[in-house]
Amino acid sequence: MKVRIKSIFRAVVAGTIAGLAFLVFFPFLLAQLNQYWEVGQWDNFVLNTVGVILILAGVFMFLYCSGLFAKPGKGTPAPIEPPQKLVITGIYKYTRNPMYLGYFSIILGEFLFFGHLLLLFYFLFIVIFINLYLRFLEEPKLEQRFGQDYERYTQQVPRWIFFGIDKKTK
Repeated sequence: MKVRIKSIFRAVVAGTIAGLAFLVFFPFLLAQLNQYWEVGQWDNFVLNTVGVILILAGVFMFLYCSGLFAKPGKGTPAPIEPPQKLVITGIYKYTRNPMYLGYFSIILGEFLFFGHLLLLFYFLFIVIFINLYLRFLEEPKLEQRFGQDYERYTQQVPRWIFFGIDKKTK
């Protein structure tokens, strides 16, 4: 039991550091650069409100998915303590990557809330980076770990919600 608690603690610390870096620190730096370079910025109540809603939705999605990784998956979102079982319940029935959608929601929400144009470029960079990461690193590892179960899952559930089935390419 001690080993499990220690592993979960390490995963939580690693996840917190990564989350703070990519969802707080980098956006903060870009916002500062945006002001320093006097790149476009706005302050609009409606966009600010939509931004807050997206940020909260993204945080909720992350917490929800973390719970699914912990309970049915018997692990955490962190690569150092990954789920032991393939998680295909809850929102994972509709999209293979809801946690990343939560991250996208947070970053897009930050862009809308703060109105800094550089945050839009950061959002687009992260979307492209995550897509490449999924195709070339994460999905091959998942196929290796879970075999035919994962292959069937990729044939039934789209990588991103609303975009149809997009079976990974070999």
